[in-house]
Amino acid sequence: MKKITAALGLAATLAASTIALAPSASALSCQENTLYTGPNGTVADTTTKANDGCHDVNLVMAGASAGAHSDGYMGVYKDGNGVWHSAASGYHWLNDGYYSLGSVVLISNLTSGRTFGVTEYNSGWGVVKVQH
Repeated sequence: MKKITAALGLAATLAASTIALAPSASALSCQENTLYTGPNGTVADTTTKANDGCHDVNLVMAGASAGAHSDGYMGVYKDGNGVWHSAASGYHWLNDGYYSLGSVVLISNLTSGRTFGVTEYNSGWGVVKVQH
């Protein structure tokens, strides 16, 4: 009986691990854009939130300008009246490089069709890739 219980426990653990590692449906349908950052609360490039299964704006690559190798990145978006707002998550302090989808959420639950961009804390004119 102990062997059966142990085997069932192991099977449940392996099943849970497999489910946790499987990509979600929304992760598979995100649009990706490359944007240049603006300095200190401004944006250089903007794009429009896609109408897909991806609910958030996720940073998946950061490249600080002027060889800085790291910086703070924040999502900004326009509301229905065309007024810019900083995302509630604030600045994310990141090294240059690639990040997995969902690990750096710049803007949560942004409405499809909204204009957004990314600002860089120190320098601006860096480049980021976002999936949304």
